[in-house]
Amino acid sequence: MKIRVLGPLELHVTTGPLSLGAPKQRLLLALLLFRGDMVVPVAHIVDELWGDEPPQSAESNVRLYAGNLRRLLAAWPDAPSMLRRGSGYQLAVADAEFDLRQFRELVTGGRESLQRNDFRAAADQLQQGLGLWRGPAVADLPCGRLLTGWRHALAEERMSAAEDHAEALLGLDQPDQVLTDVGEVVAGAPWREHAQSLLMRARYQAGDIAGALAAYDTARRYFVDELGIEPAAELVRLQKAILNRDPALTPPRPAAFLAASSPAASPATPVPRQLPADVVGFAGRTVLLGCQDELLARQARSGALPAVPVEPLRPAGAGARVSVITGPAGIGKTAFALHWAHRASREFPDGQLYVNLKGFDPALPPVAPAAALHRFLEAFGVPSARIPADVDARAALFRTVLAGRRVLVVLDNARDAEQVRPMLPGTPGCSTVVTSRDRLDGLVAIEGALPIPLDMLSPAESRELLTHRLGESRMAAEPEAVAQLLTGCAGLPLALTIVAARAATHPEFTLAALAAELRDVRARLDVFTVGASGGDMRDVLSWSYRRLSPAAARLLRLLGSHAGPETTAPAAASLAGVPVAEVRPLLAELTRLHLLTEPAPGRHGFHDLIRAYAGDLAAGEGPSADNATAQRRLLDHYSRTARTATERLAPRQERFALAEPEPGAGPEDMQDAATALAWFSAEEHVLLAAVQQATEAGLDAYTFEIAWALADFSNRCGHWETLITTQRLATEAARRLGNRSARACAHRYLAVAYAGQSRHDEALAEAVQAAALACYRPALDLFADLGDRVHEAIVSNHLGDAHLAAGDPAAASTTWRRALNLMTELDVPGADEVRAKLHRLGIDQRPPFTPGCNKRV
Repeated sequence: MKIRVLGPLELHVTTGPLSLGAPKQRLLLALLLFRGDMVVPVAHIVDELWGDEPPQSAESNVRLYAGNLRRLLAAWPDAPSMLRRGSGYQLAVADAEFDLRQFRELVTGGRESLQRNDFRAAADQLQQGLGLWRGPAVADLPCGRLLTGWRHALAEERMSAAEDHAEALLGLDQPDQVLTDVGEVVAGAPWREHAQSLLMRARYQAGDIAGALAAYDTARRYFVDELGIEPAAELVRLQKAILNRDPALTPPRPAAFLAASSPAASPATPVPRQLPADVVGFAGRTVLLGCQDELLARQARSGALPAVPVEPLRPAGAGARVSVITGPAGIGKTAFALHWAHRASREFPDGQLYVNLKGFDPALPPVAPAAALHRFLEAFGVPSARIPADVDARAALFRTVLAGRRVLVVLDNARDAEQVRPMLPGTPGCSTVVTSRDRLDGLVAIEGALPIPLDMLSPAESRELLTHRLGESRMAAEPEAVAQLLTGCAGLPLALTIVAARAATHPEFTLAALAAELRDVRARLDVFTVGASGGDMRDVLSWSYRRLSPAAARLLRLLGSHAGPETTAPAAASLAGVPVAEVRPLLAELTRLHLLTEPAPGRHGFHDLIRAYAGDLAAGEGPSADNATAQRRLLDHYSRTARTATERLAPRQERFALAEPEPGAGPEDMQDAATALAWFSAEEHVLLAAVQQATEAGLDAYTFEIAWALADFSNRCGHWETLITTQRLATEAARRLGNRSARACAHRYLAVAYAGQSRHDEALAEAVQAAALACYRPALDLFADLGDRVHEAIVSNHLGDAHLAAGDPAAASTTWRRALNLMTELDVPGADEVRAKLHRLGIDQRPPFTPGCNKRV
């Protein structure tokens, strides 16, 4: 299969071009192709296909288009594989003949030949690469935001390759072809100063000295009239060389000439060194630092960025020169960026730029891109009078100044992608490191930036950080307290550094005393402060909180009361009392700003300290009817969904009436037993936390309802500890409610749990067998008093088992006889099983033969 995107989108096979279906289906294919082997989230696909007003059926339409493409491609052995990955789609094009991949490979080879002054090989390879273009990329498609951005980026790659091809042709003394090719580049992009210089050199080499000088005058008029700046030093030096008939221009030696005319060669050009000091005692992040190093090494070798061999960190595009370091407040983004920047500074001899963009500052507005660009240009010696007022013009001048230089740009604490874009260099020799609490998906999607998400430090890394700050001897003196400190800080670097600072400034404090301060999770926020801006956990987290929309801020406060440890969109929707479709963007907003994590697709969680902060926000508003109602809505959601799931797994004899749910609470739909089993498997730990939370809140009805609904699954899976915990709470809740039937049911499940535990834990067998007996007896008495003879029969059977396990066969036989009589009378399943048990004890309970019949009655 041949895939063509450098022009109209086409897929060719042996029989000819394939029909790719509807326009939006073609758009989906193009989007997946441009993303290489990366997963494209469905949300990005919907945005690309429909823009700001997608229809309600957008996601189902995407599934339809993806299914059509999968069936179309599956018919060909070397076709791309259409894969569903989590919440998105991926197209693997490894075996296909892909013109974009061929173009980039040829251009990379041509540039390597050009560096060796092998002009013939360079010209041939670059000509082959440029010959793959049949027009603008995917020229036949009405592109949305993402594809438009990639189309522009590819156009830049094409022009850059054309300039390299011109260098090779000049090396072969073929200026006429250069005049044609570069003339087209200059006509479409007159701001490309290197193309202007190639045009001047080609005219000079062709013998047209007047034309070469006229080309300079045309270029200068454009820069002065349109951009308000003088041409760069490269063009000025080239004009002087032409006026002086410099022998270096005939025959040209591009590598030598460019080295001689490089802006870095001018002694008057300042070399900015703006990086703040490196972090003292930086610890951990070894793998991620290695990814950054590998990124830089590959860029230096080839001028492009192929995939880094760490699966979650692959850059989105082959031309990426931007790293985006993201994570929640206090995770160490700035420390990581500066530590790596200092390590790599020698690779950027022409300067290192730094600016704090204050994207989340509590008191100051974000730094405008125009202001940051003004500082950068001044750092390279551009007089203020020559810096244009328009931000686009400043960005163009910034890229011009950096052309031919190797400069590192660190953009710290960015608010969003739009704040960053004007400051991205346009030359392959430069690299940009961006830090932000926002994930900056736009930079990853359009500019092909490399995402580097920072997570909590591991226990070993946390210990290393504390050791750097406190010293080996102090750490070794109190090992237990150190372990408690590490647990309390939960791997958050800011928390660790604040605790270390508190310990260092109070050497009279023992580490055990500091650890005691951290045991109450809500009190940790009071401990984590050093009294300065940026050193108080509440202040730091508030910077992100102020960025939230009102609806997302309310959801964060409500989630602070969620029992956890994770939530889903349906549960969050019930908590907030809004439809699921409304809560998904709010969860995405909180996740994007790293106030929530998403450990698995569709499941969101908190760091303990952020949960405590959210709880403090809610508590700061005082007693709130909204909070109390939200908690009941959430418990309604879990109790009703768990009941529905249990009925899908195994319909029960007992039924308990539920009170009317709070308005806005809704259960999830359970289509079948498999769906129910998967839901219980994912939510069991959440349901356990919900039972405990309902108990603490005095909501006994919810305690029993959720515990009862969870019991069958816990029993089915042998999760005895969970079953014991929930049924103990359910027993007490039913007692307080005065519901004897519920109490009997809870006693029965508690006895089942103890009996099951005794079969799997020989060391505890005697104790848990006694506990089982102690639970079965009140259950049996309660069912008998209630007149529930069916459950009286069932519990009698189990109680007999417990008596036998405890070594009392006489009591077992008596109890089993009672069970058998009830089962026979009521036609309850299990009578044959009880007869078999009695038979093993030597008691014949078979029914007698009836004359004239051939079976027992």
